[in-house]
Amino acid sequence: MNKLNSKDKLSIALSTSCFLGLTVFLFTPLNVYLTNLDNFNFYTNAWVLLIHSLTISGLFIAISSLILISRKASKFKNLIAILFTLAFFIWFFGNILVWDYGLFCGIPIHWNDYNYRGIIDLVIYIFLLILLIFKKDSVYTLAKKTSIFLIIIQLISLALLAFTNKQKVSDNISQKLDYSQQFTFSKNKNIIILVLDTFQTDFFQEIISQDEFDKKIFNDFTYFRNATSGFPHTAFSTPLILTSKFYDNSQPKKTFLKNAFTSDSSISKILKENGFFADIYPDNLFYCDNQTISNYQQPLEYHQNKPVKLLRNKDILFDYIQLADITLFRICPHFLKKHIYANRSWFLKRILTLKKINYFFSKNKNEQDFKNNPTTAKPKLFSDNSLNDSNVKFINELSAKINVQYEKPAFKYYHLGGMHPPIYLDENLNYHPKALALTRESCLANAKALLKLTGMFIDILKKQGIYDNSLILIIGDHGTYNIQVNLKVSGYKETSNPPPLNDLNIGSGLPLILVKPFKSQTDFNISDVPVSLANIGATIFDQLNIPQENQTEKSMFKIDKDDKTSRRVFNHKWAKEEHTSKYLPVMTEYTISGFSWLSSSWKLKKKITGVNK
Repeated sequence: MNKLNSKDKLSIALSTSCFLGLTVFLFTPLNVYLTNLDNFNFYTNAWVLLIHSLTISGLFIAISSLILISRKASKFKNLIAILFTLAFFIWFFGNILVWDYGLFCGIPIHWNDYNYRGIIDLVIYIFLLILLIFKKDSVYTLAKKTSIFLIIIQLISLALLAFTNKQKVSDNISQKLDYSQQFTFSKNKNIIILVLDTFQTDFFQEIISQDEFDKKIFNDFTYFRNATSGFPHTAFSTPLILTSKFYDNSQPKKTFLKNAFTSDSSISKILKENGFFADIYPDNLFYCDNQTISNYQQPLEYHQNKPVKLLRNKDILFDYIQLADITLFRICPHFLKKHIYANRSWFLKRILTLKKINYFFSKNKNEQDFKNNPTTAKPKLFSDNSLNDSNVKFINELSAKINVQYEKPAFKYYHLGGMHPPIYLDENLNYHPKALALTRESCLANAKALLKLTGMFIDILKKQGIYDNSLILIIGDHGTYNIQVNLKVSGYKETSNPPPLNDLNIGSGLPLILVKPFKSQTDFNISDVPVSLANIGATIFDQLNIPQENQTEKSMFKIDKDDKTSRRVFNHKWAKEEHTSKYLPVMTEYTISGFSWLSSSWKLKKKITGVNK
């Protein structure tokens, strides 16, 4: 072997280290970020992520280069060959052989259906390993030029991706919500919508039918069990709840969202115009601006009020853990992906639990700051194990941070994880890191846990003296995707054998709806009047005596039990194609007349095909 001079060693070490470091810490994470802006509402924006990625990459490159150039020639060449092979392996699986597993939205991944992918990955892995062992010198010779070439390719690819997604990046930066007043309420009047994602109404009926359940928790509430959601997924249930508008594929999805949230039926917009603080804390992206909500922040204002401190900001750190998990999932071969995904509990997320994150941050604050922030102290309401669940965490933070300061009335919209799969919480509030199997029994146990938390939510409002002067709606945004309705607990029976409704599970269209009016002092009540999530806006405006000339929906409290008005539910898939297209490829509209739990009440109206221009 020819002896290498220091200059040659440095150039080869730098190029190979750059290839590995930039691929792992810059190119792949930014690629994941830019291609998932619609899937993940990152607290961190692209510029902050770029700065942090460059910093981490730079540190890795500097350290690895120093280690490499300090080795003797033979060891140096061996290490370069190994490092380059590893970098090439990561680049290949992260950019060339990228398997599509669908959206990470709770839909189970059928791993056995993809075993062939694992075999292909294994063959490529063995081939690269053989090259490294038997063609080590050739690999070393190619390392420098190939590294530089693939860095340039990735740089160009990333630049093109950023350019084609510049509007999405802009939207992600601009649509930042201020969480500083998340738990601040009005002294005089509050309207609160608490969404428990995927809470199917028959689970509630089954639970309250059991002798051990204390229905007094929901005194003052009316349970509208003859309810429909409008949609089987959160994406369009959220605008239906907040604007009473149905998406029917007649316009692009983004156009619809803007038109709906700026319309005269938009709850937050109308309440804001009538002197309310209107704060929305959704689970998914939606349209917002200064005219539609109070907790919207412009990009400049956002950066001024929320300084970026990676080691002092839990939101950003959780973003990076999430991004690191997805990046790891992308670059690893198929047979490792299952363990990284871990039924959506994710590998790094499970290792870096909430308890560890809180401990980490408490060490970076002075003692007084630690005492003033109860959420980082030892939990008073829940165990450390339970606090890993997002629903429990919300109630814990509400208990610690709630304050009653506003003189003006306030509107609060909270969207919790609820029963959305995977589910981790059992009826005793025990958190299961590997998630519970998705059965009716596990969903029922999870529903019981959520009702315990909801009871705590109500008690916290009572202790603060704001329960009586609040209009409270506790709702599901839709039902479950594959758990059938327990019709028996409703007291109704099918009078005929209705034909099957294609691939529709009517449970997905049956959300929980509980409503407590202002100053309500009644026993728990069950109503079978036909309602929909579209009636929420009219119910709120009626309670406030705000006239709505163009409102086509009625208040739930003003609907007659014998009302024959048909309700609408649009069934659709929510996979990658539906998520990324301008329109939904296919929707099926159903009309519901009668008791919504009965299959015989559902009628297929029409199929609607989207026009993707």
